[in-house]
Amino acid sequence: MKLNTKLGGKLALSKNYAHKIWLVGDGLTEEEQLKALKGSLFIPFSQFPPKRMCKDCFYHTTPATMSPTSFENMDSCENWLPRRAMSAWRVAGILHALEGWNVHTNQSIYHF
Repeated sequence: MKLNTKLGGKLALSKNYAHKIWLVGDGLTEEEQLKALKGSLFIPFSQFPPKRMCKDCFYHTTPATMSPTSFENMDSCENWLPRRAMSAWRVAGILHALEGWNVHTNQSIYHF
């Protein structure tokens, strides 16, 4: 899935469960998952994907990206990823640190 940077401002923490696409973090509860509509798509932005609770929904694995070839001695960030792959959540953390961000969030569900 590719999200245009112009659409980033359209993301909001949802207050209801009537959406088909869920961007979810570590704070997602089993009760919240069970409220998802049939055919909903769960896309994790945290280190680990959510536990599959709904048999009638679709679950993506945690997004990852390949590191540039200029990186030396790079294996992978997690043992479940192929060589030179980095979890998207880890890449985002590195970028935020380089940009000087000093903010943490525990938001669990974003819908669009």
